[in-house]
Amino acid sequence: MQFPGIDMLCDRTEYNTVKQASSVSRQYGRGGVMCEMYGVTGWAFTFEGHKGQGDWQAALGVTLRVPHLAWSSMEGEAKRDYPACIGYQSPWYKEYKTIETHFARINSALTRGRPLTRVAVIHPVESFWLCFGPKDKCFEEMEFRDQAFANLTEWLLKAHIDFDFISESLFPDQTPVDEIGATLPVGHCAYEVVIAPNMRTIRSTTLERLQRFAACGGQVLVAGLAPTLLDARVPQSAPIIKGATSIVWSKAQILSALEPFRDLKMTVSESTLYRTQGYRADSLLYQMRREGEEQFLFIANTDRKQSCPIDGSIRGEWQVEVSTVMGRSLQDHLWAHATISRD
Repeated sequence: MQFPGIDMLCDRTEYNTVKQASSVSRQYGRGGVMCEMYGVTGWAFTFEGHKGQGDWQAALGVTLRVPHLAWSSMEGEAKRDYPACIGYQSPWYKEYKTIETHFARINSALTRGRPLTRVAVIHPVESFWLCFGPKDKCFEEMEFRDQAFANLTEWLLKAHIDFDFISESLFPDQTPVDEIGATLPVGHCAYEVVIAPNMRTIRSTTLERLQRFAACGGQVLVAGLAPTLLDARVPQSAPIIKGATSIVWSKAQILSALEPFRDLKMTVSESTLYRTQGYRADSLLYQMRREGEEQFLFIANTDRKQSCPIDGSIRGEWQVEVSTVMGRSLQDHLWAHATISRD
């Protein structure tokens, strides 16, 4: 029972649902995230859908799949549940191993070593709590904070900058102040840059750790609104994060500030009906892990209808080995043209 777990219904794409669970899983050294998936997707949900939903979740850290559903009986209302049963009642049940073999192979890599994540984001939920109330009085701020929370996650993931959330309530136990240096240790993880996004309040324990991190040479970015409350109370003076850099709340400004911490770059290599050459390949999500001298890179295309040819570069110098996806060469989808040196 040590796996953080989520549920994903209706073939939704909820990046923050997975990132919240995968962040705490990484920081506590768990083996990934459990997800109950495919519920309420309908009887016509195809193998393409099973793979597509599983791929983007795998890229964000889901390693323990709990598919919905296998009948013990078709009696009563049970047979009305959906999606179709992954069992002998479905004529394709023997072919379903194609899907599970695919994810078994992926997870043999995505459960090894540790994730390579340089960026952390202070989770802004406590600032949202302060404005959660009657909609006729609080709607505008609730909508702003909820949308900003979703936007930041999409900006980073679709720009191929992986990150973890830091929970302010868990932060003190995960990060002893005297262990903070040029990187910020949070449990089993260590970060090189931290974003404080549109926070109205900040805990004194968080402020202390971020100031220590900045004083030791770490980078702290205050993106958008800076906190004005300390522990949800009006302080005698504003809770300034000394040594932090303030940036405006914009996709361009945030991504520019994080460029030095990038591990992977992927741009469209050929113009297609829906994509333009040279633009960022924003339909692709990834996870990168390191085990000893090896790194494992998994890339998932969230576009189920069209492949995405890219020019890609990875930080460092590597000898690349290409695996296969569902029996086809990954080179059908990914062209690795160059590597870059960190220096």
